[in-house]
Amino acid sequence: MDPRPITWCRREARIKVYIDDTRGRWYVEQFCDDHNHTMLDARFMGLMRSHRSVKEGNLHQINSMRKASLRMPTIFRTFVNQSGGFKTVEFEIKDIYNAIEKQRRAGTTNADARLKFLSANNVKVVSTKRMNACGLFEVAMYCKQRS
Repeated sequence: MDPRPITWCRREARIKVYIDDTRGRWYVEQFCDDHNHTMLDARFMGLMRSHRSVKEGNLHQINSMRKASLRMPTIFRTFVNQSGGFKTVEFEIKDIYNAIEKQRRAGTTNADARLKFLSANNVKVVSTKRMNACGLFEVAMYCKQRS
């Protein structure tokens, strides 16, 4: 059965691979990158869904800003300013909403899971704070076995 005409556009692009069973390797025998449609301009690559993602480090920063009661557009503008413009941000505001929803559905974050594990294994997390000579707080965290 042929694919539906609406999704099948008879592309000319193809790759022919030769498999060498004796050596357990494969080789590209022929590569043709002709297309019967125009390719996306490189400056629009960031708009493709497959090229957008909210990395874990960015997600931690987003969560911190949300805890400080910042609204989502403000958070997104912060990333735009950090990266140097809208073209260089690796995600859109919609991706932030999706990442937060995915995190909410998953339940706990890694940090929450680690604290839960430590408390289940009778380990107490202790933190101490003190002010250094420059007037900045220094925080030390360590774990100790509960008695």
